[in-house]
Amino acid sequence: MIDLVEKAQQRGLTIAADRYPYTAYGTGLNVFFPPWALGGGLTDFVKRLRSKEMRQRMKGETLEKFKGYPWESIVIADASHEKNRVLIGKNLQQVASASNVEPYELLCDLLVLEGGNMSHFGFAMSDANTETVLKLPWVMVCSDGSALAPHGPLGEGVPHPRNYGSFPRFLGLYMREKKLVGLVDAIKKMTSMPAAMMGLKDRGIIKKGYYADLVVFDPTTVSDRATYTEPERYPVGIDCVIVNGHLVIDQDRHTGALPGKTLHGPGKSTP
Repeated sequence: MIDLVEKAQQRGLTIAADRYPYTAYGTGLNVFFPPWALGGGLTDFVKRLRSKEMRQRMKGETLEKFKGYPWESIVIADASHEKNRVLIGKNLQQVASASNVEPYELLCDLLVLEGGNMSHFGFAMSDANTETVLKLPWVMVCSDGSALAPHGPLGEGVPHPRNYGSFPRFLGLYMREKKLVGLVDAIKKMTSMPAAMMGLKDRGIIKKGYYADLVVFDPTTVSDRATYTEPERYPVGIDCVIVNGHLVIDQDRHTGALPGKTLHGPGKSTP
């Protein structure tokens, strides 16, 4: 992948990439099933899962995706059905062994109870590859997450810790402890570089006339606290957050200010 990108850059193409600083992804369990099995939506998918004939037909293609990928690496992240709540944090092999059920059959049974999908963490990436990618000069840091809160409608379910800890984790673990990149390059990967790649005007650097989007942090203490079992934990080492020139986070307190706005790249206008 690195070779392909760098050869394309040599041909004059503007190409960059992004990476979140974790070795597990988070998505739905139905991602392992063939696309045709998901045709027609979750209702039709559940009907296929209930059919012994269809379940057997899906099995070959589904297990093909698990080649070299042990069931132990699939950890249940969330469950909506009360019966499955006790399984959160356990891997599929653990649950299958305890239930004396084949892992594939367990997977199908879980998805039937959950209405066709169920979130999981997949520990499928290596530390070595993660470090190799993060220190590449053309790779930015991302969260691959969304805007969440530990309360209210945005606090439902069990999210991936990247939603709460990606950038502090990169600064604390990969910049300060592992010394993959220096402070200046680390900040560039999270600010000016993504702003430039997305074509955002007057953002991404500290300059007169630009929007004042600022995070004041201590590089000697900034660190993530979110884990896979306790993901809704805020980081440490951040003194304040300023959005569009307004103080939004003051130490560990939200000021109530809501100065943010939706940003669009070139050629787009805010409706």
